[in-house]
Amino acid sequence: MSVNPPLQADRRAKQMSMYRFLECTVGPYMTRDVIVVTPDVTLRDLEALFAARGFNAFPVVERDRVVGVVTKFDFLKAFVFTTQQMVPH
Repeated sequence: MSVNPPLQADRRAKQMSMYRFLECTVGPYMTRDVIVVTPDVTLRDLEALFAARGFNAFPVVERDRVVGVVTKFDFLKAFVFTTQQMVPH
């Protein structure tokens, strides 16, 4: 049993409208008062920043240049133990 073309078009239109938000720009959603860290921030201080600010990542800045991004996953990777590595990195 096939669906008639007007119903298919209606379903397609609803699906497209569901994803319309993907056409939005990041400007209204981005953080404007950016908190940055330096490459020498300690893991203890980074953990405190994640907890206090509720962010999942921070830009890493050195001499007024962004040199990277550190994420919560990066932080957690420092504590992953494997059979090859039994102490933190």
